[in-house]
Amino acid sequence: MYIDEFLRHVETKVGSRAKKVGQGYNMCCPAHNDDNPSLSVKEATDGKILLNCFAGCPPEKICGALELGMTALFPENQKREDFDKSTMEYIFRSKDGEALYKKVRTSNKQFYICSYTSSGEWEKGLKCHKRVLYNLPQVLESKKSGSWVFLVEGEKDADRLSAEGLVATTPIEGAGSNLHQEYVTQLEGCNVVLLYDEDIAGYKRRDQWLAILENRAARIKVVELPGLEYREKSGSDVSDWLRDSHTTDELLELVQQTNDCDFKNTENAKELRALNIQEFLSTQIPERKMILDPIIASQGLSLLYSKRGVGKTFLSLTIGYAVAAGISFLRWKSVTRVKVLYVDGEMPANLMQERIAKLVEGFGIDLQDPSYFRIITPDLQEEEIADISTEHGRMFLEKAIGDAQLIILDNLSTLATSVQENESDKWAPIQKWILKLRKRGVSVLLIHHAGKGGEQRGTSRREDALDSVIKLKHSNSYGFSEGASFEVHIEKARGFFGENAEPFVASLESDDTGALRWTTKVFQDDLYDEVVEGIKAGQSYRNLAKELGISKSKVEGLVKKARKKGDLLEEKDK
Repeated sequence: MYIDEFLRHVETKVGSRAKKVGQGYNMCCPAHNDDNPSLSVKEATDGKILLNCFAGCPPEKICGALELGMTALFPENQKREDFDKSTMEYIFRSKDGEALYKKVRTSNKQFYICSYTSSGEWEKGLKCHKRVLYNLPQVLESKKSGSWVFLVEGEKDADRLSAEGLVATTPIEGAGSNLHQEYVTQLEGCNVVLLYDEDIAGYKRRDQWLAILENRAARIKVVELPGLEYREKSGSDVSDWLRDSHTTDELLELVQQTNDCDFKNTENAKELRALNIQEFLSTQIPERKMILDPIIASQGLSLLYSKRGVGKTFLSLTIGYAVAAGISFLRWKSVTRVKVLYVDGEMPANLMQERIAKLVEGFGIDLQDPSYFRIITPDLQEEEIADISTEHGRMFLEKAIGDAQLIILDNLSTLATSVQENESDKWAPIQKWILKLRKRGVSVLLIHHAGKGGEQRGTSRREDALDSVIKLKHSNSYGFSEGASFEVHIEKARGFFGENAEPFVASLESDDTGALRWTTKVFQDDLYDEVVEGIKAGQSYRNLAKELGISKSKVEGLVKKARKKGDLLEEKDK
């Protein structure tokens, strides 16, 4: 038995669908009363089915509950030396339905191609010079009727959609190969829905199709399936998505919600407006107002990040409430009161409720209008919060924005789950989206994690469009007994500088009633005192830098700071 057949057998027995997890599937175990899926099913490289019940049921008991013998865990009971036999054939036909060639899948997941000869026999190798898409006759019928053609990656996915009554096609070449011009001719004038695998090869194949079908297909929609797991290789696909309790109706709804790809002819596009310097300087441009001065501007894009456990959620919650209430705190001044939407991706609702209650008590000010601070938290949703790295997820979230003027997304790791943090291409749609929100007058504060080295995780491209970047870090002498106490460093400051951009120390302190209040103090570099004492002792900048393991310019900067504060005399005063 092969894994697809085995999964269907278990699904029929337990009455629920398998869920794709990593390289395998999780499902309810048929050998015990299982409400929380505890059976892991994977396929070994030789085609053998591997079972692991986390409740302890052995494979023999699981097979017994399914009324199967243990031999069912081996593909067609084949011996290892028989693994080159075919297990699946995909026949590619001409527009008239005549067989041209076929792709054969062996039980050890290898592929080879056979051509149909004039003598009516199959011969190994691709002898036919024509290239046709899989299910070509159905594709051409869809072109006539104007119905959608689903362009997928692989014959398995095409067959899965065909079984659901849809027209689906794919080329015979794998995702790493070039596409032939014949495919463009066959798809010319079609309404195409492009579905791609969630892996590197899938993204490249998607971009290949878009490049060659531009101005050739009648319509193209690139549909992002919510919840698919990204992996560099062997990422999830539409078959996995349908197996994970999704339906064809959901797929068709996503198609309807997705906008057509915009391949406007540049001849018909509006011309760019170029102003000469006099026109530009005399143009009346509305003044950019501040929301929380100086870190968040109206229509501003900001990012706050730190390592786990430093206190970024406490701080971002406080920012949200302060902006909604019009309260200044720390060294930041509330300029105008605006509506806030706080989107949390990971915190338990009871803990979120407890934190907000203590922060509100610390401020001692209730919101005049409760609708000024709205919260989305996973525990109170009927389904998972949509992934903002997908078009569907962004559209879903936009419905909740309403008249909010500040959106806080906490955090990118949990709200943009399909993004590999080092892949700048996957960040591009999110950046385009937040720029669109800015154009609508909405400010966005992104919350993100730092890596082991303390710097923000992932692509540096994330900072390109941002106005401000705020880093939180514990001091070198920090102890856990200090609680939420950290240094605040402004790493990017568009439109502010000097004292406004100076680092400082923020601490969240609790009083006898449990109310939380923020306090600040001047930031002092950990090596400040040592440099001051060294200079007083007559050491040179060079020797101090070598002794403390820092640069000479760092020493010079600390000396300049000490003289400004009066801790060291100016050279002329000595």
